[in-house]
Amino acid sequence: AQLDRILIPAGPGTFCALGAVLADVRRDYVRTARHLIDGTGAGSQVVWQTLYQELRALEAEAEAWVATEGTLVGEHDFAVSFKLRYPSQAYELEILIPPERRSELSANMVCDLFHKEHHRLYGFSEPESALQTSTLRLGVIGRVAPVTLPNVGTQKIVMRGTRNVWNGNAMVEASIYDRAVIGEGGRVDGPAIIEQPDTTTFLLPGWSAQADSLGTLHIRREATR
Repeated sequence: AQLDRILIPAGPGTFCALGAVLADVRRDYVRTARHLIDGTGAGSQVVWQTLYQELRALEAEAEAWVATEGTLVGEHDFAVSFKLRYPSQAYELEILIPPERRSELSANMVCDLFHKEHHRLYGFSEPESALQTSTLRLGVIGRVAPVTLPNVGTQKIVMRGTRNVWNGNAMVEASIYDRAVIGEGGRVDGPAIIEQPDTTTFLLPGWSAQADSLGTLHIRREATR
């Protein structure tokens, strides 16, 4: 039940920043839209057209923002959702429109998706009831081009020296290594100190660290003999 494996990326101090750089870009546009829809009747269709026009306005805002971002956003797509509830309810469900069905978006579809999701969550639905909309949300998602991380290659591991460190209530002698010399397949056994510009890793006695092709250290607790 105890932790017996740890992964340390090649640049621990900048790992979150790397994730932010590689993540898709998203910006949400939200509009309050309080209407009753049920997908039937002329009155309901007029209301739906109002909602649809509001959605188109959000798309125009999103496209204008994409145009100002240059090559950062690149290819992009939209995520459309509605917050709805039965008129007598105090809580809402956010219904995401499946991307493959957005071209056929209609009041009937939105209502049907809500009734099915409500039944899935609560075990019942009221298909004959109108629905109260409250919020229309459109997210524009810019696809960031994938980045190929470099292979660290293989190299000979050279110990820089040793250092005495406290481990629990005892002093232990730890070997010192530069992280840069631990290439693919390279292994270090604890107790050891692995140093690099953005972090220091203390490898406990009874643990080992082995690097993969990206330089990620796979730290494992050795089996107790």
